[in-house]
Amino acid sequence: MMSAEAGFPELDYPYLAIGFRADYAVVHLFASAEHVLLLGSDGTACSDEPIEVPILDETGTFTADFVIDTDHAFQLMHAIILNGSADHLGTWHEL
Repeated sequence: MMSAEAGFPELDYPYLAIGFRADYAVVHLFASAEHVLLLGSDGTACSDEPIEVPILDETGTFTADFVIDTDHAFQLMHAIILNGSADHLGTWHEL
């Protein structure tokens, strides 16, 4: 299990945190200190089994509703770095 983060050096927010295990990834968008969003699924996980992935310094357990393909997650990370916005990356759910 691993995790990755992407943001901008001059800004505290927004930044993306991706936790992944094998082919599964979960993406958090930290829009501010109080505003955290979770990206909706791309259909990668079909099981009712919870999926554990690391997020920051912890391990989180997620349903298939929030799991995407690992390659897709890194494409999203690249897109936010290029565009400076995550609005167009998919459906976000506020935590």
